[in-house]
Amino acid sequence: MFLGQNQFDLKELRSTSPLADRFNNWKQSVNKFYASPELEAYRLSVYADNLAFIEAENARQSEYQLGETVFADLTQEEFASQFLGFVNRGGEPQNVDYESGFEVPNAAFTW
Repeated sequence: MFLGQNQFDLKELRSTSPLADRFNNWKQSVNKFYASPELEAYRLSVYADNLAFIEAENARQSEYQLGETVFADLTQEEFASQFLGFVNRGGEPQNVDYESGFEVPNAAFTW
């Protein structure tokens, strides 16, 4: 896996390298801002790793194309912890009476 391969310092953020330019254009297109230059340098590293994965996967096969999304600065672990899985925000589970108002379909109906 490519994640974690790249490490960038704050100088890279201020450079005019193609990667820094692409990262800055991506940030602008998805309206991303970071709380500190250190966090931004870390996100550039993650972005570069994800970009390397995208390019390698697209070169490896042609059945589908990967691309940059609003999540391109997140690791797989960060994405999974933030966006995957069910979170019950309603408190206690509610019992559902599946039989009330339930009608059995006509037995002659075939799917």
